[in-house]
Amino acid sequence: MEIQVESSEKPVLAHVLRFRCYCSRSTHHMDITPPFGVPALLPDLTLMLRKGQGRAHPYQPIENYGVIGDLNTVALVGLDGSIDFMCFPRFDSPSIFAALLDYRKGGSFKLAPVLDGVRRKQLYFPDSNILLTRFLSADGVGEVSDFMPITEMGHAHDLVRRAKTARGELRFRMVCEPRFDYGRAEHRIERGKQEVLFISQGPDRTALRLRSEVPLKIENGAATADFTLRSGECAAFVLEDATRRGGSPSARPQYASEAFKETMNFGRVGLVVANITGAGGKW
Repeated sequence: MEIQVESSEKPVLAHVLRFRCYCSRSTHHMDITPPFGVPALLPDLTLMLRKGQGRAHPYQPIENYGVIGDLNTVALVGLDGSIDFMCFPRFDSPSIFAALLDYRKGGSFKLAPVLDGVRRKQLYFPDSNILLTRFLSADGVGEVSDFMPITEMGHAHDLVRRAKTARGELRFRMVCEPRFDYGRAEHRIERGKQEVLFISQGPDRTALRLRSEVPLKIENGAATADFTLRSGECAAFVLEDATRRGGSPSARPQYASEAFKETMNFGRVGLVVANITGAGGKW
């Protein structure tokens, strides 16, 4: 089978891909209008579609992703601990992470223990939209919990990532490398105390703040961290909208723990409301 990707010159939202699959007997055409619709991220789609060519590619199957959100947007979290797709701050905003579409220039947010022979599992905390990715090996067990507190409850479109060692003593690595406006816009970085600002130079003018409980380094336009956690220890990272005026709740020392509990309670209250409504009752 041969796969070709054709790109039209129509406006972004009307951008159409045509995949021509040439089989031995006939030619089949399929037109799709992807939600991203941006030519800047299209070249590597052929890699996602190639099969049977005897080589590995850097893209995970879509079933390897869990979803978290704050009722305004969502993020896709891979089994390897990498957030590979997220539009910010709304569903219809340009992307800040899109490695799902182009691993070279789409941007991603990686957080995982450095382990050999690791097995990975994903699950949600009961009655919540808090995602837990677990890494199991002979050297220990590491966990990454991901969630987005509800913006309407006073948060700045926060994305919270918390690393934890459940057994052993593990080294973790974090790499946050946003790419603005579907990878088309350059950005600059400003470093502060335990935080980094990513400021888009493109028309979207997006600005992100990454807060960290461990020391950060700047490498090739990305914020990185290498740290070790013993059994029971945690380290949290918060990525949020830096254009918001006034102070941010994430500056509080216990913000990650407080936001975790609040997000958990929000999911449980929502479930109660859904059950009452479904039973014909009233709140």
